[in-house]
Amino acid sequence: MIVDQPDRERPTPLILIAESDPQRLLQLVNILKSDAVEITTAMNGSRAVEKLRDRRPDLALMDADLPGLSDAGLSDAGLSDARLSDTRLYDTGLPDTGLFAGIKRHSEVDGMPLLIIRERVPPADFFARFSGPGIDYITKPVSPEDLRARVRVHMGLRLCREALAACAEELDLEMEGGAARANEIAGLRAALRERDATIEKMAVTDPVTQLYNYRFVMDQLPRKIAESRRYAYPFSIILLDVDEYRAIAARHGLVMGEKILVRVARALQEQIRETDLLARYSGEEFLILLPHTGTDGAYLTADRIRRAIEGMEWEISGLKVTVSGGVSTLSGEVLATEGPDRADRLLYRLIMNAGELLYRARSAGGNRIERDAE
Repeated sequence: MIVDQPDRERPTPLILIAESDPQRLLQLVNILKSDAVEITTAMNGSRAVEKLRDRRPDLALMDADLPGLSDAGLSDAGLSDARLSDTRLYDTGLPDTGLFAGIKRHSEVDGMPLLIIRERVPPADFFARFSGPGIDYITKPVSPEDLRARVRVHMGLRLCREALAACAEELDLEMEGGAARANEIAGLRAALRERDATIEKMAVTDPVTQLYNYRFVMDQLPRKIAESRRYAYPFSIILLDVDEYRAIAARHGLVMGEKILVRVARALQEQIRETDLLARYSGEEFLILLPHTGTDGAYLTADRIRRAIEGMEWEISGLKVTVSGGVSTLSGEVLATEGPDRADRLLYRLIMNAGELLYRARSAGGNRIERDAE
C-alpha cells in the first residue's frame, strides 16, 4: 500500500518511487505493491528530496528525467554540494557530481540503494561509473521481473552489509574480553569473509541473465586494455543488440522477452573463450571483451554468435530472434604508441566506434555484423 507517515521503526522496508508521469508511476507501484514493502511516492524533484530527508526510505527508485531537480531545495536537504548542469541527473557522467552523488553523500540516506530508470546506457556513456555499491541502472520499458529482482538484490545486499557490520562490531567486543574464544571467533570471521565474497558477487551480477553487469565490465575494460598495451597485443570488443527486442517483448510479453535474454546470454557463453569477458551492457545489449584478438578473429566470433542465435528454435510459432553487432579493435601498434595518460581516449574511441558500427548494422536491416575497416 502507499503510505505517507512519519519516520518510524519499520517492520517492512519502505521504497520511494519518484516518477513524474502518473501512468508510469502507477505501473511502478503496481509492480512492487505485491511484495512485502511499503511504498511512498514523489512526482517532482523537490518532493523527492523532501521524502528522502523526512522518510529515510530503505530504497529509492527514481526516473533520470524527473523534473524540478534544479529547484529541489538541495541546500535545505543538506545536499548543497550536488551540482547539476541541467535537469538530466546523469548528464555530467562523473562519479562525484550530480544529484545522485549528493544523495549518496548525505548522511540521512547513507547506504540506501538507488535505482535509476533510464532510456538506455549509451555506448559513449562509459564514464558514467557507479558512484557506490548501492547505485544501479534499470532501462525502459521497465520489466516487472527485472525490477523486482533488482529490488530484492539491493535490499538483500543492504541487509547483509548491515548484518556484517553488526557482527564485526560484536566480534571486536568479544576479542576485547580475551582470547578464550579465539578459535571460535576466527571461524566466525572466516564465515563473514565468505558471506562478503557472496555479496560482492551479487553486486556485479545481472539478476536476469546471471552475466556480469555494466558496472563490472566497465571496471574491467581499462585493465584489459592496459594488459594489451603492456605486450602490444591487439584488443577487440563486440557490442551486440537483440534485433527488434522491444517490439518482440510488446507482442509476446515481457516474460517471453526475459526468456529471450536468458537464452541469448547462454548462447553467447557457449561461443566465447574462457579468456573472454561477457556482460549484459544495457537492456538488450551485450558486450564481449576479447583480449589478444584482432579484427578478423573478433569478427569471426561475432558472426559465429549471430548464426548460432539465428538458428535457435522458440516455443512460439513464427518467432525469429536475431542479433546485430559492431566489432571494434585497438591494434597492437596503436596500443604500443599510446601512453597510459591516453587511456581515457582509447576507451572512448573503442566504445564509440563499436556503437557506431552496431547502429550501422541495425540500419542495414539487422541480423548482421559490422567491423572496423582494414
